[in-house]
Amino acid sequence: MRHSFVSFLGALAILSLVVWAGTPTSFAISGKDSDKDGVIDTLDPKPIDHDNDGIKDSLDTDDDADGIRDDIEKGKFRLDHDNDGVRDDKDKDDDRDCVDDDIDAEDFDHDNDDVADAKDSDDDNDGLLDKTDVRLFNHDNDKLSDCFDPDDDNDGILDINDDDPFDIDNDDIDDVNDDEDEDGILDMRDKHLKDHDDDGLLDGVDTDDDNDGILDVNEKSNRHKDHDNDGKVDKVDTDDDADGIRDDIEKGKFRNDHDNDGLRDDKDSDDDNDSIKDSSDKKPHDKDNDGRSDKDDDDDNNDGEKDEDNSGSGSSGND
Repeated sequence: MRHSFVSFLGALAILSLVVWAGTPTSFAISGKDSDKDGVIDTLDPKPIDHDNDGIKDSLDTDDDADGIRDDIEKGKFRLDHDNDGVRDDKDKDDDRDCVDDDIDAEDFDHDNDDVADAKDSDDDNDGLLDKTDVRLFNHDNDKLSDCFDPDDDNDGILDINDDDPFDIDNDDIDDVNDDEDEDGILDMRDKHLKDHDDDGLLDGVDTDDDNDGILDVNEKSNRHKDHDNDGKVDKVDTDDDADGIRDDIEKGKFRNDHDNDGLRDDKDSDDDNDSIKDSSDKKPHDKDNDGRSDKDDDDDNNDGEKDEDNSGSGSSGND
């Protein structure tokens, strides 16, 4: 009986070893990393999900969460989030944010805005959509990628000392959402930062910020940044000079030139060419003085013909 008991114990021990060997612990010995995410299977809560998004790689159309479908980026770049040629399990910084993955709470979020790169249309917060951004992962679009640029937002403060390295004017509003001078141009693409009318004079010293010919001290509330004084500040107004032509079409000097005669409104004594000086004209942007602003009037000179017929081009009714 004792021999049988000993035999039983021996068999039980052998069985235990077999069971133990078949458990995931055996993978720890081999160091297997099935999804090539740099975490061995025994420590990986999602061992067959490279980007850990809850979708198995076999069902995931974008395994590395870079916004590019796997069927498009076949080969080594399929598991290379930042597409730098180094597979993620070999790459210490998958999203090129200069934070090592082992301490990066947002491993696949370059700008760390809590929106994963795969769902973020602007990974580097430069105001340019990724699909058209030729310098992805480069906030200030200089020749240095953010990870190698000591000053990502070009504000003169080194990133290591900068509380917000993506905020050029340090007003606690990220550049991608900031329009400091309220001219409708985001700071990241504004060549005349803090100069609302882009006339070369900073708003702090410019006595007429919106170039409407009225001194700021004489304009109420936000009207000093409302060129045509229609109640819509220029940054949300698609036609700042109320001439019926969208600002994105008539860039340059004509953007603040209501009658498009080459004289900017603040230099023009008769903005709407109605022969009434602006200083005494109650409707300086109403050529026929019928009470309707020219941009809302399809017959500015009241000749019975639509402005587009008069102009021959349909671009403006201020002939």
